[in-house]
Amino acid sequence: MWFQAAVTVLAVARLTRLVATDQITKPWRDNLARRLPERWSYGLYCRWCASIWVAALVIPAVWWTHGSAWVLAPASALACSHLTGLLVRAEPRD
Repeated sequence: MWFQAAVTVLAVARLTRLVATDQITKPWRDNLARRLPERWSYGLYCRWCASIWVAALVIPAVWWTHGSAWVLAPASALACSHLTGLLVRAEPRD
């Protein structure tokens, strides 16, 4: 249960970063922001704000599937990606 919770939290963190700040989603984010009212588009760039919506999608998926491999396998990949990003930041630059 603790492993599942840790993987879920880290997966939410990685997905939130992907949605709110990663360059790969910037064109999508900018396009969507132009179509939304300003008060709503702010949430696309705010990690704190976006994390609520990401968690609202991820947590029920994990809960409803009882942590099946179909959900935990991709969540584990996202969790590893997030941890790797944190560890890379701690390394000294060459």
